[in-house]
Amino acid sequence: MVLDNLKTFVALMERYGLDAYIVTDSDPHSSEYTAGHWKARSWLSGFTGSNGTLVVMQGEAALWTDGRYYIQAERQLAGSGITLMRGGEPGVPDCYEWVAGKLGAGAGQGGGSAPKKVGVNGRTFSCAAYDELKKALRQGSGDAGGVEIIVDFDIAGEVWTEGRPSMPDGRIFCHDLRYTGKAAQDKVSEVRAELARRGASHTIICGLEDVAWLFNIRGSDIENLPVAYAYAFIAPDYAELFTDTAKIDDEVKKTLAGQGVRVADAVDIAARLSGLEAGDSISCDARKLSKWLRRRIPDAVRVIYADEPTVLLKAIKNDAEIRGHRDCQLQDGAAMVRFMMWVEREIGAGADIGERDAALALSRFRAQGKDSRGDSFNAIVGYGPNGAMMHYTPGKDGGARIKNAGLMVVDSGGQYPSGTTDVTRTIVCGVLTDEERFDFTLTLKSHIALASARILYGATGGHIDSIARKVMWDHGMDYKCGTGHGIGCYLSVHEGPQSISMRSATGARLEENMIVSIEPGVYREGKHGVRTENLARLTEDCVNEFGRFMRFEILSFCPIGLAGVDASMLDAGEREWLNSYHRDVYEKISPLLDTGEREWLANATREI
Repeated sequence: MVLDNLKTFVALMERYGLDAYIVTDSDPHSSEYTAGHWKARSWLSGFTGSNGTLVVMQGEAALWTDGRYYIQAERQLAGSGITLMRGGEPGVPDCYEWVAGKLGAGAGQGGGSAPKKVGVNGRTFSCAAYDELKKALRQGSGDAGGVEIIVDFDIAGEVWTEGRPSMPDGRIFCHDLRYTGKAAQDKVSEVRAELARRGASHTIICGLEDVAWLFNIRGSDIENLPVAYAYAFIAPDYAELFTDTAKIDDEVKKTLAGQGVRVADAVDIAARLSGLEAGDSISCDARKLSKWLRRRIPDAVRVIYADEPTVLLKAIKNDAEIRGHRDCQLQDGAAMVRFMMWVEREIGAGADIGERDAALALSRFRAQGKDSRGDSFNAIVGYGPNGAMMHYTPGKDGGARIKNAGLMVVDSGGQYPSGTTDVTRTIVCGVLTDEERFDFTLTLKSHIALASARILYGATGGHIDSIARKVMWDHGMDYKCGTGHGIGCYLSVHEGPQSISMRSATGARLEENMIVSIEPGVYREGKHGVRTENLARLTEDCVNEFGRFMRFEILSFCPIGLAGVDASMLDAGEREWLNSYHRDVYEKISPLLDTGEREWLANATREI
């Protein structure tokens, strides 16, 4: 099927005179997670990972993804004729450089040859991506006019006519002030203050989580992500929500109107941008604004490219959001304990269970929570070799069968009105090899190193990433992903601008009341994976003549499998950290459990 679709795709490229076409899963808001309607790259290539770019040319196609998905991509692309490009590996060009190199020969040269043409869907291709592609093509061709970028054709949309999911139409609802901590009108005022600092009179906010946060609304347009497809437009004297108005009932409209927010149909956002006048200035996030919408802004309007003004405001949690996170983490911890008990019982009884069975069971345990609103992402449950795939999910065949030996990585999270959770535990299923126990303990040591660190204020996530990673480096090991990410409040499981990664050394400063994950790991292809993840809040530790220092308040409470720990590898401080953490787990989670569950938890959190 992939090969047939590619052939049809290439035929349309030829009709439109295109030499190459770049296909992504992006939607008009450049969302990390998208509704099925927009997953053109997944449909065309067969690769379903959340990060990937497909380039189709006459006679060849290639797909780029990052280290989290190398193994999965190899499997899913097998037999498709699509070459896997391991993005970030030495000697591997990025996709734009590759296109430039392929089209550069003869581009823009004399002799009457027509310029080469690269196609993208301008409605889902961001301004930043367009500029990066343009720069690469200019450098690759050696001639600024050598390769044209055509944004007018949605070839995937023309080819993908059968079985394509329709646009989502879930209702929009208001999120209560007891959870948000701030009214929408107060958040709009903060946005206007930030615009004034930037010298901008207007802004368009495209990020779906940012629109939801700003106007205190939620939706159900994307699986596991409570947002609605919408834009926010802020002017000096009004605020406007652009969305499918059929999703909003009269009560929600009334609530928004009471907060000074107008409601308009999504298709009218282009006209709103076109109506800006000379003397107006607009702040836009080039990574979120589509090239198609950018072209609606009149040339006389000054455009200021910057992060959406909501990004940092949303990342620094207020008191209500912090209280909410503490509450939902306890509910989530109780669900995890029940799940871990279930796994232990099933394996011990010799039951025939697979990875998918475990994922479904975990969802059921979460759903039993009093405030549960479902999962925050599809659970990653990888037993044995599958655990080495960082973002693996079991297929329809049920995945690998879980045996009474080895390790199983379980990375999952839940949505609650009070917050969003994300926790990973590597479950010891039975007898371990020396290597498995070593990797499990090394991951724990790496986690403890960062979780217990004191951090000078002003540091970014890139500055502190090596605190966790050095534990691995000392043994000649590493993991091909970041160490941590931000998280929302009843929003996305991934939230910026904060990130703990080698790639974010010049990124956002870590601020008090940001929440991040701490999740180092070991991934041995064909053998096993290990990951231990908690969420943590940055809080002030001390201030002295040397500066202001921060520390982490751990928010996730779930036992770490003691059967995987080689205590001889831990120093006294690491043992105390683990024992202290387990005392907290028991103290906070046991009141939510019945007698048998408490007895299990007492043993799982015993001192070592």
